[in-house]
Amino acid sequence: MKSTDSSMHLIMEQLGEFLQSTESTLNGLAQRIGYEQDAKLSRTELFQIMNGIEGLTLKDKLKVSDELVRNTERLELFLSLPDDAKSEYVHMLPDGQI
Repeated sequence: MKSTDSSMHLIMEQLGEFLQSTESTLNGLAQRIGYEQDAKLSRTELFQIMNGIEGLTLKDKLKVSDELVRNTERLELFLSLPDDAKSEYVHMLPDGQI
């Protein structure tokens, strides 16, 4: 009887560890999916913002957009700036001033 209880206890511990591991993996996947959705929205928002900035050619807009989506820290900074600072930032970036 003790052997059966001990075996059952071991199985339950292993099952618990497996479930915790699975939960951790699923949480990681959910975060990645959420990040990808946020990144997609940021890229869409980025080009909308670029269209509102005067003095940029289409080539400039594409170059700056490409640079920002390749560097998430710069993209996050750019999106957090007020509109006038966004315009200045975008004009400085293609010239290598940033």
